This record gives sequence, C-alpha cells and structure tokens, in this order.
Amino acid sequence: MDIQDFLTKVVEMRQEQRNYFRYRTPDHLKASKKLEAEVDAEIERLTGVEAEKKKQTPHPTLF
Repeated sequence: MDIQDFLTKVVEMRQEQRNYFRYRTPDHLKASKKLEAEVDAEIERLTGVEAEKKKQTPHPTLF
C-alpha cells in the first residue's frame, strides 16, 4: 500500500466513524471497524511492530 492509498483509507475510515456517531447504525459500525483494522494493520507493517513482537522471547525464569 502506498501513501496515497493509506491516506485514502484513513479518510474513508474517519467518514465511516463520523457516520456511525451521527446515525448509530450497525452497518456504519461494521464498516468503521473493518477500515480501522485495515489502517491499524498497515501502521503495524510500516512501523515494524509486528517484527519487533516476533523478536521478543518469553522469559523462562519469570514466575
């Protein structure tokens, strides 16, 4: 996903969030959550959070 696609997705997400809070319909909530998950996944991919989580190992002596 390039920056333009990402920005378009964020704009769509914010519009659905506004629509949900204006009309309180399940369809707007579902669309809002779907877009939010897509935006969150892209942010994680871009920031490397997912890779960082994989590097962390559990502490075997903890507790």
